Amino acid sequence: MHRRTFRILVVLLAAAASLAAQPYAVGDFRAENTTAEARAAFRVVERDEKLLARLATPLDEPGAEKLWGDAFWTAGLLNERGPEVRAAIETALARFADLSPDFRNVVLRSVYTLYPGEYAAAVREMLPLLDHPRAFATAAACLLAHEASAETRLTITRALVENFPDWRADGRLAFLWHELETGTRPERPALEPLLDHDWRGKAVVFSFQRRDRRQPGRIAIRRADGVFHRDADGALVTIGQLAMSRTNLPGTITFGNTPQGLFTIPTRGVARNVHIGPTPYLYSKVPFEATVAEFLHDPSATDPWSPDLYTSLLPESWRAYWPMHEAWHAGAVGRSEMLCHGTTIDPAFYVGEPYWPFTPSAGCLATEEWWNDDGTLRTSGQVDLLNAFLAAGDGTGYLVVVELDAEPRAITHEEIVRLIGDR
Repeated sequence: MHRRTFRILVVLLAAAASLAAQPYAVGDFRAENTTAEARAAFRVVERDEKLLARLATPLDEPGAEKLWGDAFWTAGLLNERGPEVRAAIETALARFADLSPDFRNVVLRSVYTLYPGEYAAAVREMLPLLDHPRAFATAAACLLAHEASAETRLTITRALVENFPDWRADGRLAFLWHELETGTRPERPALEPLLDHDWRGKAVVFSFQRRDRRQPGRIAIRRADGVFHRDADGALVTIGQLAMSRTNLPGTITFGNTPQGLFTIPTRGVARNVHIGPTPYLYSKVPFEATVAEFLHDPSATDPWSPDLYTSLLPESWRAYWPMHEAWHAGAVGRSEMLCHGTTIDPAFYVGEPYWPFTPSAGCLATEEWWNDDGTLRTSGQVDLLNAFLAAGDGTGYLVVVELDAEPRAITHEEIVRLIGDR
């Protein structure tokens, strides 16, 4: 039998078997916070009580920084950039030298989240004050969003070296250094070795993304037997997924985008976070968050984590490609719980944004879910992902997040079909 014909036969048999044994159905799920009444009440309460009321507290009062920080987070969730929020941001920037280190970071994060590319002059003056890598990396992102010129990169580089003599020891700063060095990403290696690699005999979720994470990506699942998941007609199954945090910060920064690179998937679970909702998530973990034994799916593994161990898991042609090390750096600085999950957030908050109708997360990878006015689930990319992944192997595996290019548009099903071919 011809090799391609045999592969198609294997795909069809696998698809038929998975369709006959799908453990999850859309009708299984209900979320009270998605009813029409709950969403209407949420908008009023969050804006009036958790945003405007908290910002009305004078910043010099005890506990005001916490209230303002919560209000800024709510502004991001609601996509609220009104005059009250802008005035509070400008007040915080004017008093920046007197703020606590934690609140300084919150202010910088909120500037980047709500007004990217603005307030560059104020942020540039703050660089000498920033002695924490997270705040410095966030400030750098603010400046680069305004103008990624050679002069701006040099200004940031000089401050980085002066503020942090041991900058190489911190993943956020080490990754930032790569960005500053040339201002561009290196050429991406060919995808074929990544798609055909031996991922230790495990199922793999490939999450294909754009450099601009505001553009929705798509996922395809490779089964443990090396064949990509297809439907009963033999058509490749792809599912939309947004790997953008609401902050849209780099992936090495807390609450930033999902980092590019390799994750392990040891299990799945159900979140208590109401914004994720009741649809189970895949528990995707970065190095350090997962032990080496957990990452390798090998209980006997006792090696400590090292950069060489991480890169050894990648195809040889991808090992020197530093953007793929972002997941390693993110884990090394303590990022965790970047799950593959669904959503109960009202997409109405984001109408007009490039990623609508997807809803951004706090650093996870979110599929699209639509809920009826009575709180029942209508359509779910997450249910599709769960059923495909569970049919692809033993319920454990890997997640590979890879940015394809910098095209200013969403990744389409047709693009992924062309990339995967007859695999």
